[in-house]
Amino acid sequence: MKFKFIPLSLPRRYMADLSHTRLSVPLGTIKRTINIAGLREARQQAAISIPWTILFAKAYGLVAAETPALRRSFVALPWPSLCEADGSVVTIIVERIWQGEKALFPAKIKMHAERPLTDLADDLTRALNDPVESIRHFRVLLNLSRFPWPVRRLLWWLAHNIGPLRTAYFGSFGISVLGHLGATITAPVTPLTSTVCYGPFAASGDVELFMTFDHRVMDGEIVARSLARLEEVLNGPIAAELRGLGQRA
Repeated sequence: MKFKFIPLSLPRRYMADLSHTRLSVPLGTIKRTINIAGLREARQQAAISIPWTILFAKAYGLVAAETPALRRSFVALPWPSLCEADGSVVTIIVERIWQGEKALFPAKIKMHAERPLTDLADDLTRALNDPVESIRHFRVLLNLSRFPWPVRRLLWWLAHNIGPLRTAYFGSFGISVLGHLGATITAPVTPLTSTVCYGPFAASGDVELFMTFDHRVMDGEIVARSLARLEEVLNGPIAAELRGLGQRA
Protein backbone atom coordinates (compact mmCIF):
# COMPACT_ATOMS: atom_id res chain seq x y z
CA MET A 1 0.00 0.00 0.00
CA LYS A 2 1.40 3.37 -1.04
CA PHE A 3 0.73 6.74 0.57
CA LYS A 4 1.33 10.32 -0.36
CA PHE A 5 1.31 13.49 1.70
CA ILE A 6 -0.82 16.39 0.48
CA PRO A 7 0.18 19.85 1.78
CA LEU A 8 -2.61 21.80 3.44
CA SER A 9 -4.07 24.50 1.22
CA LEU A 10 -4.68 27.93 2.71
CA PRO A 11 -8.43 27.24 3.23
CA ARG A 12 -7.63 23.91 4.93
CA ARG A 13 -5.15 25.72 7.19
CA TYR A 14 -7.94 28.13 8.07
CA MET A 15 -10.25 25.25 9.03
CA ALA A 16 -7.47 23.66 11.11
CA ASP A 17 -6.90 26.93 12.99
CA LEU A 18 -10.65 27.42 13.45
CA SER A 19 -10.98 23.90 14.86
CA HIS A 20 -8.06 24.47 17.23
CA THR A 21 -9.58 27.72 18.53
CA ARG A 22 -12.94 26.02 19.04
CA LEU A 23 -11.33 23.53 21.47
CA SER A 24 -11.02 26.28 24.09
CA VAL A 25 -14.77 27.05 24.04
CA PRO A 26 -17.10 24.95 26.28
CA LEU A 27 -20.12 24.61 24.01
CA GLY A 28 -23.60 23.33 24.75
CA THR A 29 -26.43 22.72 22.28
CA ILE A 30 -30.19 23.12 22.67
CA LYS A 31 -32.77 21.97 20.12
CA ARG A 32 -36.27 23.32 19.58
CA THR A 33 -38.80 22.47 16.88
CA ILE A 34 -40.40 25.64 15.54
CA ASN A 35 -43.11 26.24 12.96
CA ILE A 36 -42.55 28.88 10.29
CA ALA A 37 -45.48 28.15 8.00
CA GLY A 38 -46.43 31.85 8.02
CA LEU A 39 -42.91 32.90 7.05
CA ARG A 40 -42.69 30.32 4.29
CA GLU A 41 -45.96 31.48 2.78
CA ALA A 42 -44.80 35.10 2.87
CA ARG A 43 -41.50 34.13 1.23
CA GLN A 44 -43.22 32.17 -1.53
CA GLN A 45 -45.43 35.15 -2.35
CA ALA A 46 -42.76 37.87 -2.05
CA ALA A 47 -41.74 39.64 -5.25
CA ILE A 48 -38.06 39.30 -4.31
CA SER A 49 -36.52 35.98 -3.25
CA ILE A 50 -34.60 36.35 0.02
CA PRO A 51 -32.27 33.49 1.11
CA TRP A 52 -33.39 31.58 4.17
CA THR A 53 -30.08 32.26 5.90
CA ILE A 54 -30.71 35.99 5.66
CA LEU A 55 -34.21 35.62 7.11
CA PHE A 56 -32.86 33.68 10.09
CA ALA A 57 -29.90 36.03 10.47
CA LYS A 58 -32.01 39.19 10.64
CA ALA A 59 -34.49 37.53 13.00
CA TYR A 60 -31.66 36.48 15.30
CA GLY A 61 -30.21 39.99 15.12
CA LEU A 62 -33.55 41.41 16.28
CA VAL A 63 -33.68 38.92 19.15
CA ALA A 64 -30.09 39.79 20.09
CA ALA A 65 -31.02 43.49 20.20
CA GLU A 66 -33.50 42.58 22.95
CA THR A 67 -31.20 40.09 24.72
CA PRO A 68 -27.79 41.47 25.80
CA ALA A 69 -26.37 37.99 26.49
CA LEU A 70 -26.56 37.20 22.77
CA ARG A 71 -24.22 40.14 22.08
CA ARG A 72 -21.59 39.10 24.62
CA SER A 73 -18.42 37.10 24.27
CA PHE A 74 -15.92 35.66 26.73
CA VAL A 75 -12.45 37.20 26.41
CA ALA A 76 -9.25 36.58 28.36
CA LEU A 77 -7.57 39.96 27.81
CA PRO A 78 -6.78 42.16 29.65
CA TRP A 79 -8.42 39.79 32.16
CA PRO A 80 -11.21 37.18 31.92
CA SER A 81 -14.45 39.06 31.34
CA LEU A 82 -17.54 39.34 29.16
CA CYS A 83 -17.40 41.87 26.34
CA GLU A 84 -20.78 43.20 25.21
CA ALA A 85 -21.18 44.83 21.79
CA ASP A 86 -23.92 47.32 20.98
CA GLY A 87 -24.73 45.51 17.73
CA SER A 88 -24.41 42.14 16.03
CA VAL A 89 -22.39 40.76 13.15
CA VAL A 90 -23.48 37.43 11.67
CA THR A 91 -20.97 34.98 10.21
CA ILE A 92 -22.45 32.78 7.48
CA ILE A 93 -20.31 29.95 6.17
CA VAL A 94 -20.27 29.94 2.36
CA GLU A 95 -18.67 27.55 -0.08
CA ARG A 96 -16.44 29.00 -2.78
CA ILE A 97 -14.04 27.62 -5.37
CA TRP A 98 -10.51 28.78 -4.67
CA GLN A 99 -7.70 27.63 -6.96
CA GLY A 100 -9.79 24.70 -8.12
CA GLU A 101 -10.67 23.55 -4.59
CA LYS A 102 -14.03 23.73 -2.83
CA ALA A 103 -13.37 25.82 0.27
CA LEU A 104 -15.37 27.33 3.12
CA PHE A 105 -15.18 31.03 3.91
CA PRO A 106 -16.93 33.04 6.64
CA ALA A 107 -19.09 35.81 5.19
CA LYS A 108 -19.58 38.58 7.77
CA ILE A 109 -22.69 40.79 7.58
CA LYS A 110 -23.56 43.61 9.96
CA MET A 111 -27.00 43.22 11.48
CA HIS A 112 -28.96 46.42 12.06
CA ALA A 113 -32.71 46.51 12.63
CA GLU A 114 -33.09 49.26 10.04
CA ARG A 115 -31.21 47.37 7.31
CA PRO A 116 -33.75 45.92 4.85
CA LEU A 117 -33.66 42.26 3.91
CA THR A 118 -32.74 43.17 0.34
CA ASP A 119 -29.53 44.91 1.48
CA LEU A 120 -28.54 41.95 3.63
CA ALA A 121 -29.24 39.59 0.73
CA ASP A 122 -27.02 41.71 -1.52
CA ASP A 123 -24.16 41.34 0.99
CA LEU A 124 -24.53 37.56 0.90
CA THR A 125 -24.72 37.55 -2.90
CA ARG A 126 -21.41 39.41 -3.09
CA ALA A 127 -19.82 36.94 -0.68
CA LEU A 128 -21.01 34.08 -2.89
CA ASN A 129 -20.10 35.54 -6.28
CA ASP A 130 -17.44 38.25 -6.11
CA PRO A 131 -13.81 37.14 -6.65
CA VAL A 132 -12.50 35.65 -3.40
CA GLU A 133 -9.50 37.98 -3.23
CA SER A 134 -11.74 41.04 -3.69
CA ILE A 135 -13.53 40.38 -0.38
CA ARG A 136 -11.48 41.92 2.39
CA HIS A 137 -12.19 39.39 5.13
CA PHE A 138 -11.53 36.43 2.84
CA ARG A 139 -8.27 38.03 1.73
CA VAL A 140 -7.19 38.64 5.33
CA LEU A 141 -7.80 34.99 6.25
CA LEU A 142 -5.85 33.73 3.25
CA ASN A 143 -2.92 36.00 4.07
CA LEU A 144 -3.02 34.97 7.73
CA SER A 145 -2.94 31.31 6.71
CA ARG A 146 0.39 31.86 4.95
CA PHE A 147 2.20 32.30 8.29
CA PRO A 148 3.87 29.35 10.06
CA TRP A 149 1.46 27.59 12.40
CA PRO A 150 2.96 28.91 15.72
CA VAL A 151 2.51 32.48 14.50
CA ARG A 152 -1.01 31.74 13.24
CA ARG A 153 -2.09 30.19 16.53
CA LEU A 154 -0.81 33.21 18.47
CA LEU A 155 -2.59 35.67 16.19
CA TRP A 156 -5.80 33.63 16.36
CA TRP A 157 -5.64 33.52 20.16
CA LEU A 158 -5.13 37.28 20.39
CA ALA A 159 -8.00 38.03 17.98
CA HIS A 160 -10.26 35.64 19.88
CA ASN A 161 -9.51 37.16 23.29
CA ILE A 162 -9.51 40.91 22.65
CA GLY A 163 -13.06 42.29 22.65
CA PRO A 164 -13.08 44.62 19.60
CA LEU A 165 -10.97 42.21 17.53
CA ARG A 166 -13.23 39.32 18.48
CA THR A 167 -16.27 40.85 16.79
CA ALA A 168 -14.29 42.20 13.84
CA TYR A 169 -12.68 38.89 12.92
CA PHE A 170 -15.13 36.29 14.23
CA GLY A 171 -18.50 38.04 14.34
CA SER A 172 -21.15 37.94 17.09
CA PHE A 173 -23.06 34.83 16.08
CA GLY A 174 -23.03 32.32 13.27
CA ILE A 175 -25.38 30.47 10.94
CA SER A 176 -24.33 27.18 9.37
CA VAL A 177 -26.81 25.07 7.41
CA LEU A 178 -26.98 22.06 5.11
CA GLY A 179 -30.76 21.91 4.90
CA HIS A 180 -30.65 22.34 1.12
CA LEU A 181 -28.80 19.00 1.03
CA GLY A 182 -31.33 17.30 3.29
CA ALA A 183 -28.97 17.30 6.29
CA THR A 184 -28.66 19.09 9.63
CA ILE A 185 -25.51 20.28 11.41
CA THR A 186 -25.99 19.53 15.10
CA ALA A 187 -22.47 20.25 16.40
CA PRO A 188 -20.85 22.98 14.29
CA VAL A 189 -17.10 23.53 14.62
CA THR A 190 -17.19 27.12 15.82
CA PRO A 191 -15.55 29.33 18.47
CA LEU A 192 -18.47 31.80 18.35
CA THR A 193 -20.60 32.57 21.39
CA SER A 194 -23.68 31.22 19.59
CA THR A 195 -24.38 29.50 16.30
CA VAL A 196 -27.75 28.63 14.80
CA CYS A 197 -28.28 25.56 12.61
CA TYR A 198 -31.49 24.26 11.09
CA GLY A 199 -32.46 21.31 8.94
CA PRO A 200 -34.91 20.67 6.11
CA PHE A 201 -38.43 22.08 6.40
CA ALA A 202 -41.37 19.73 6.84
CA ALA A 203 -44.53 20.17 4.77
CA SER A 204 -46.27 21.51 7.88
CA GLY A 205 -43.69 24.27 8.25
CA ASP A 206 -41.93 22.59 11.18
CA VAL A 207 -38.15 22.80 11.31
CA GLU A 208 -35.66 21.59 13.89
CA LEU A 209 -33.58 24.47 15.17
CA PHE A 210 -30.27 23.94 16.97
CA MET A 211 -28.39 26.61 18.89
CA THR A 212 -24.84 26.00 20.06
CA PHE A 213 -23.72 28.39 22.82
CA ASP A 214 -20.73 29.25 24.99
CA HIS A 215 -21.69 28.19 28.52
CA ARG A 216 -19.30 30.76 30.02
CA VAL A 217 -21.47 33.51 28.57
CA MET A 218 -25.04 32.28 29.00
CA ASP A 219 -27.09 29.42 30.38
CA GLY A 220 -29.64 27.13 28.81
CA GLU A 221 -32.67 29.10 29.99
CA ILE A 222 -31.62 32.15 27.99
CA VAL A 223 -31.06 29.99 24.92
CA ALA A 224 -34.43 28.27 25.23
CA ARG A 225 -36.26 31.60 25.59
CA SER A 226 -34.29 33.06 22.66
CA LEU A 227 -35.27 30.18 20.37
CA ALA A 228 -38.93 30.68 21.29
CA ARG A 229 -38.60 34.39 20.61
CA LEU A 230 -36.85 33.66 17.31
CA GLU A 231 -39.91 31.73 16.14
CA GLU A 232 -42.12 34.71 17.00
CA VAL A 233 -39.89 37.17 15.15
CA LEU A 234 -39.64 34.97 12.05
CA ASN A 235 -43.42 34.68 11.75
CA GLY A 236 -43.98 38.29 12.83
CA PRO A 237 -41.67 41.17 11.78
CA ILE A 238 -39.67 39.15 9.23
CA ALA A 239 -42.77 37.76 7.50
CA ALA A 240 -44.30 41.25 7.53
CA GLU A 241 -41.21 42.72 5.85
CA LEU A 242 -41.42 40.05 3.15
CA ARG A 243 -45.04 40.96 2.52
CA GLY A 244 -43.95 44.57 2.19
CA LEU A 245 -41.77 43.61 -0.80
CA GLY A 246 -44.87 43.04 -2.89
CA GLN A 247 -46.21 39.86 -4.45
CA ARG A 248 -44.84 37.77 -7.28
CA ALA A 249 -46.49 38.32 -10.65
